Amino acid sequence: VGVTLAVAVRVTLGVAFGILFKFAHPVRVYMGLCATGLLAWAIWFIRSLAAKGVAQGPAAVFVLTIAATSWPVWVLVDTSNIEGLVAIFLGSGILAFVYRRWWLAASLIGIAGAMKIFPLALRALLLSKRRYREFTGGIVIAVAVTLASLAILGPSISEAQRHINSGLRLVTTVDAYALTSPGPDTNHSLYTVVRYAVLLAHRIHPHTSVPEPERDAAILLPVYTTYLILGGIAAVAAYFLRLRRMPILNQILAITVYAVMLPPLSRDYSLLQLLVPLGLLCIYAATQTTRVAGLAPCLLCYAVILTPGTYLSFGLSLTSQFRAVTLLALFVLLLKYPFASATLDTSALPRADNAPSYDR
Repeated sequence: VGVTLAVAVRVTLGVAFGILFKFAHPVRVYMGLCATGLLAWAIWFIRSLAAKGVAQGPAAVFVLTIAATSWPVWVLVDTSNIEGLVAIFLGSGILAFVYRRWWLAASLIGIAGAMKIFPLALRALLLSKRRYREFTGGIVIAVAVTLASLAILGPSISEAQRHINSGLRLVTTVDAYALTSPGPDTNHSLYTVVRYAVLLAHRIHPHTSVPEPERDAAILLPVYTTYLILGGIAAVAAYFLRLRRMPILNQILAITVYAVMLPPLSRDYSLLQLLVPLGLLCIYAATQTTRVAGLAPCLLCYAVILTPGTYLSFGLSLTSQFRAVTLLALFVLLLKYPFASATLDTSALPRADNAPSYDR
């Protein structure tokens, strides 16, 4: 059910495509929008570091180096994938939450969730802050935008949904039940690790064995279903048993990491969703005057996740699995080590001046 909904809500991205293709040069318009979003992220990041006492020059070099060496940015540029639009809405929603613009955060996260379902996991932040009206409002917005998109695509909501379900079956068959993902293997989902292990247990090497669709589907169908069920249960358990009592910075980071790691098909351009949380983590690090347990390993995981992907790495059969395991390691670290921020963890409003504040 969760996967059906995940594909169904992507119909909103279909509407976004339709709007873009009203322009004479849709790819140029879209990439210009993505470039503007990346520039806005860089300006926010540099100014925030400067507000914490980091000189603007080094701050600019640091941020621009991250942008220039960011593997998901290069994947986005190469493919012009619509994920950039999701990243703009979700990243803006996270920042709206940080600055306590609750309804704006709920709206932006809801719209991002209507594009691809995993951003809706960030609604848990509103739950942690006991913003129950905004939490519910975000769901309503996501449903409303999804239904409106289905109606626009037509000829009716039910007919549009039927075509979406057909697309779901195709994607599941050619990806989840196959030996490997089609095309370059840039799927960093934890499912790739599970699939690899299961196939090896059946003495089938994913990268050298000859595909046998019926055999492969028979092996992987129960694995796929079990993975989705256990992954969902693990997410709920982690939040209610541990994460909701952790500092807000941990919650932002951990929920985002899990959201891009859990879906069975999660291409590397979805790692764009980690850039705003990375900025928050670096801003937090800039305020610390003593060693903070777990901070260095988390930053190291970020470096491994964002920078090692190159076209040469496609020849390494375990590149995607390595990235997935690193995402899991980062998630575990965030569950273990608290990064308390006096401003993020309080109910008080942030400062009213022009300098962003994340800690005292």
